[in-house]
Amino acid sequence: MTLFSIIFGQSETTSTPQLITPSNVTGSEELQVNMWKAPEFSNPDDIVTFVIGPRESAEEFVVHKEHVCYYSPVMKTAFNSLFKEGQTKCYCLEDTEPDVFRLFVQWLYAQDYKVISGADTLEGVADSEPATEKERRLNEQDANMVGLWILGDKLMIPALQNAAMKTLKKLLPFRNSTAWIPAVYEGTIPGCQLRAFAVDYARAQLPAGWVAEHPEHFPQEALVELYTSMEASYNIWTTGVDTKTRFMTRCKGENVDYLVNELIKPRRNDTSLS
Repeated sequence: MTLFSIIFGQSETTSTPQLITPSNVTGSEELQVNMWKAPEFSNPDDIVTFVIGPRESAEEFVVHKEHVCYYSPVMKTAFNSLFKEGQTKCYCLEDTEPDVFRLFVQWLYAQDYKVISGADTLEGVADSEPATEKERRLNEQDANMVGLWILGDKLMIPALQNAAMKTLKKLLPFRNSTAWIPAVYEGTIPGCQLRAFAVDYARAQLPAGWVAEHPEHFPQEALVELYTSMEASYNIWTTGVDTKTRFMTRCKGENVDYLVNELIKPRRNDTSLS
């Protein structure tokens, strides 16, 4: 039995998910419905602590239990159980960066977080190297968005995954940046939407020679998936179809490409350009 079936009371292979409402809730489905019930802050003193990052440099974040449990069924199960987390009200995430979790807390309370774009003027950037420093911060932000997507997957918060993906879709198509790709392949499995986005981005955005100039940004899995994607669409690839235009279209506005299903834990279907 998987964590999915324990929490939602159904198989991951369910073909047509049913929207559960209070009128048709029974048993284990109650947890899913509670995700749609807004926090009431009926017990504002009920807080939980998250210890984030490696033990030697970990940071602590304190949030309202009701709020984090509203968005994450994983947290609701953990903090209302007889396990250590339920008894201590403390949850450790050693493989999550504090900056990523900080963005999560912003999103938890505001359903938004602060991001920068290439057009922004950054405070504290020296006049001598504004472009270099801005690029460094943008690269950090790319990595944080990837980390936020992976955290959303880990905590079963698809809305958080989609928030991170929308940020990537908005900002990355206008820059050549691949330092974030290794983290994608370290923290996800084949067929997920984040990998699909990475492959399509590499095909559509990067100039000739980029992969050879930045080999450290492309793990073996990434190269295999990139080649497979190109091979699968070889006939289209060689007949003049503008792959960049197709990718830009998929990144526009409310286009749902690369987004996950927010009603239930999504099945990781491949959504690449191939």
